[in-house]
Amino acid sequence: MTDDQSLYFSIQEACEYLGCGRTKLYTHYLNQDLLQIKRKVGNRSFILKEDVEALLRNEALTDQIGRAHV
Repeated sequence: MTDDQSLYFSIQEACEYLGCGRTKLYTHYLNQDLLQIKRKVGNRSFILKEDVEALLRNEALTDQIGRAHV
């Protein structure tokens, strides 16, 4: 990863940003196609930052809507 490194999160960085562990990242977000691995370098996997940020915004919006209807 060189010039476009700022476009991607490693798995660890994505977990930190989302506030979840690796297990939830794989079993929930990746297995349910809410996120996709966009790049592999050796045995390392990378996810687009834009996708992670959009997912987090969507989850926050869903939480707000859910609380408004309670």
